[in-house]
Amino acid sequence: SGVGLSVHSIYLLECAPKRLRGMVGVTVATFVSFGKFLAQLLGISEFLGTRERWPWLLGFNGFAALLQLSTLPFLPESPRFLLLDRGDQQACERALRKLWGDRDHSREVEEMLEEKAAQQGIRSHSVLELMRNRSLRWQLLTVLVSYLALQLCGINAVSLVKQRKQRLCKQLRLENLIKTPDKESPPSGRPPRNQRAPAKVRGPGNGLV
Repeated sequence: SGVGLSVHSIYLLECAPKRLRGMVGVTVATFVSFGKFLAQLLGISEFLGTRERWPWLLGFNGFAALLQLSTLPFLPESPRFLLLDRGDQQACERALRKLWGDRDHSREVEEMLEEKAAQQGIRSHSVLELMRNRSLRWQLLTVLVSYLALQLCGINAVSLVKQRKQRLCKQLRLENLIKTPDKESPPSGRPPRNQRAPAKVRGPGNGLV
């Protein structure tokens, strides 16, 4: 799952046009959140959160992984990889036509070449240099605050408390069922309150019948 998550984001960003690259990049976080919500929804007792049906909930991840593996052979290579790494422009254009339809993709090819030419004169920066760069300070603070808020929001603690609360409620229900006597079945040897005991009748020999 970790490899698929990383490869998915890289492949989508390399295949997406320049104008849609930012929107496509956020699909990873969007579908991760949707997957968590779906898992929480299917995990309640009304659906698959029972002792009899929990294997189906566990196997749901395997079904998604199997679907992903079955569709991978039909996907083309990344156009950027074919053009910039292999230098095969014809294969790049074929991949673009397969992904985005039969039309003229010369503009996309030119944008890839322009990006490659622009990146040749750029050197890699260290983390310390990025922190010292004032032009990137607000972007860096935005990313740090977002990730810190995600880690400190307490979602893991809320999930743990929810599970313990559900277990405690089930235990209390079971104890109440054990302690509460059945109102319909009275104790043995004693008739119900709304039913009279049979009358004692004396027979001819002064014996009780």
